[in-house]
Amino acid sequence: DGKEPILSIGEYVGGSVCNLDRIEEYLGRYCIVETKDGHVLCRKIIRGNSVGKYDACCINLDANVTELIMHDIDINQLAEIVWHRKKELQAKE
Repeated sequence: DGKEPILSIGEYVGGSVCNLDRIEEYLGRYCIVETKDGHVLCRKIIRGNSVGKYDACCINLDANVTELIMHDIDINQLAEIVWHRKKELQAKE
C-alpha cells in the first residue's frame, strides 16, 4: 500500500531506463527503482544525505511498510513512471 492512492497492488507501470548520469533530472518524480541489492520499488526519488546516494520515499506516507523512506540507497537502475494501467474491476455475475 506504499503506492496508494496513485497506484494499487496488481496494477502495471512502465518507463524507459534512464542514464544514471542524468539521475538529478528525476529527483522529485515517481520512478521504478532497482537498488544495488536487487529490490525493485515504485517510489519518489529525492537527494540523500551522502554524495551519490538517494532517498526513496513511499508515495503514501500512511502506508503499512517498515520503511516509508529508504535513506541513502545505491540505485542500480531508474525509470520514471510514464505508463500506468489500472486493474480492471471484475463484473459481478
